[in-house]
Amino acid sequence: MDRRQFLEIGGISVLAVPLAGSFAGVEPSLEQRPLMRPEMLVRLGDHGHTRRLGRRYRRAFPEENSSAVLTKILRRSAAEEEGLDLSTQLKVRIQRDFAEGRTVLLDGWVLARTEARQCALFSLLHS
Repeated sequence: MDRRQFLEIGGISVLAVPLAGSFAGVEPSLEQRPLMRPEMLVRLGDHGHTRRLGRRYRRAFPEENSSAVLTKILRRSAAEEEGLDLSTQLKVRIQRDFAEGRTVLLDGWVLARTEARQCALFSLLHS
């Protein structure tokens, strides 16, 4: 069963999960907030799992273990999808990542590289 089937069969709908709250001493900027919302994991509502995946990604790609680096990469990737709002740009980029084979395997989840980077940014900024 793939992730989409799991979400469809489970009847999980999009949750309005606020990401504000207790941050690890660093308040994310307004620019960073949309970048650290991996939609698939927000649907599940499991912030602990999102942080774990993000930490694993940062260990696997230590050159991206910085909120500044991740923010820059995510903004640049999203900007390639011109004429759309940031959230839509990221969704399109995630679809493109899957279509072009830009994925990573973390804890048994196949994530688009963009999603994994969003988890990594989330794990850096959210306690």
